[in-house]
Amino acid sequence: MDFKRALVCAAGAMLTSFGAGAAEGDLLPAFGQHGIAWVGTPRPYYGFATRPAVQPDGKIVVCDAAPNPVGSGDAFVVARFDAAGSLDEGFGTSGHVVIADGSTDCIDIAVQDDGRIVVVGDYYADPSALPAGFLVIRLDPDGEPDASFGNGDGRATVYFSGSGSEFSAAVGVRVRGDGRIVLAGPTSTTSQDEQFAVAQLLPDGQLDTTFGNGGKATISFDDIVGSAVKDHPTALALDRQGRIVVGGFSYSGAPNGPARFAVARLTPGGSPDASFGDAGRAIVAFSAIPEERDMARSLAVQRDGRIVIAGSANLPIPALADPDMAVARLLDDGTLDPSFGGGRVRIAFGANEASSDAANAVALQDDGKVVLAGQSGNHPAIARLASDGSLDTSFGDGGRKVYDLPDTAGFGYFNGVRFQQGRLLVSGDTATTGQDIYDGFVADLGVDLIFSDGLE
Repeated sequence: MDFKRALVCAAGAMLTSFGAGAAEGDLLPAFGQHGIAWVGTPRPYYGFATRPAVQPDGKIVVCDAAPNPVGSGDAFVVARFDAAGSLDEGFGTSGHVVIADGSTDCIDIAVQDDGRIVVVGDYYADPSALPAGFLVIRLDPDGEPDASFGNGDGRATVYFSGSGSEFSAAVGVRVRGDGRIVLAGPTSTTSQDEQFAVAQLLPDGQLDTTFGNGGKATISFDDIVGSAVKDHPTALALDRQGRIVVGGFSYSGAPNGPARFAVARLTPGGSPDASFGDAGRAIVAFSAIPEERDMARSLAVQRDGRIVIAGSANLPIPALADPDMAVARLLDDGTLDPSFGGGRVRIAFGANEASSDAANAVALQDDGKVVLAGQSGNHPAIARLASDGSLDTSFGDGGRKVYDLPDTAGFGYFNGVRFQQGRLLVSGDTATTGQDIYDGFVADLGVDLIFSDGLE
């Protein structure tokens, strides 16, 4: 899980107690415990709580890390809450399904229209050695493995090279209307060859051989960046035309080396979309300084096809200055959208830009506003932008809000955000009773508007 924790891990001062209020964006005290619904699998390390998914009946599903109950390596837990933030006793065991086989990490989650739950991540048969592949698990609505999926055990694994040194991990999942499952994540066989990888499964968990090359596709940015780079995807979306949009960053691989936002778009059949950027690819830099480190962590697609991609931007002067939240919007052809702050926007939270800020997740409102959820220093934080990229001053403190979560002892961040059924839900991880004990959570934020997920 190191590559995931490196993107979201924060360290430093303890979080302070929560101050109640009625402003838009505040935690709703009636949800869970003082506004927080805890996953309830405490552990001595950070997890990676997925963005929350909402079922048609309003129940909330999230996946996070869990101590492995049967051996070494990691396990993950799928937790389901009722609409009020209490664990659903009718799901798994007291609201939990723990999956521990080899070493597994859960990184994204989706709920199908029929209520079945799809979770994805990576899988090591041997926790101490490669290979690792995309892991896909589908659960029935009650939390039992779906016997109609995979090899009858509710799981499927996808490898891209067949090499014993392969590392692949699914970081995003979306389910098409016909039940086919789209996956994206990094794949590599050496420390220098990481690429974007996409796979499509049939509803029964078998590879869809009509997609790409035998059900799989890989994307490299080497030729448009101008040098050999590592390409690390972090997010996946489908647009209204069924095209696949994958976002992440291309980077040198050197410690604290340069990086740039990277976006690829594929046709529904898995070919590069020639109408987008350079043979289906686009690179976004937040400055002309070659050493800048820009790392995208999430994306969303507007109904008009414009792509919003967010993460952090880190100027190298002075040396590795504290990063800011960063977001860019691309037109349907892959060029920067000049109507959105010139195409690129940076948001600093700390005085004199002295805090380390990052957007780990992005969501869209129906009115065109953009919500960025992540962290500022050691605290969960949200920024909301108007449709033109300017800070929305009706939200928080001039468009920004830093959270002191209730019943916590420090070190917190938001990792997921979702608008659905008129609710603004965020998820993340935080310390609960001390600096070395962590748990995942979901929070419901009070809002004045009715939102939708905007095809995020």
